[in-house]
Amino acid sequence: MRTTLLLSLLLFSHGTLAAVQLPESPPPKHLPEVEQPQLLPQRTRPEISIDARRLGERACYYEDKQYSLGSVLQVGDVLLECIEEKSFETNGKLRWQRLSE
Repeated sequence: MRTTLLLSLLLFSHGTLAAVQLPESPPPKHLPEVEQPQLLPQRTRPEISIDARRLGERACYYEDKQYSLGSVLQVGDVLLECIEEKSFETNGKLRWQRLSE
């Protein structure tokens, strides 16, 4: 390639026009066919609704029912009491605690 380029420069510099044929480039290698990407189905997320009137309420929940502080619930042979999550908070979250037998 370098020789062909130098030869063509010499010919053009002397005022002689010449048709110089450059060597052909090798044929492109065939690339393997690429599979089209599969579109994944969009996951549907459950709708979450929040009742703003109930945001400040403190409650324990069991089977979609709301229980207040001090409530006792029997689940099978287990007794659960709705208590404050942290004893030093007066307006914190509530949680279920197993009552000792």
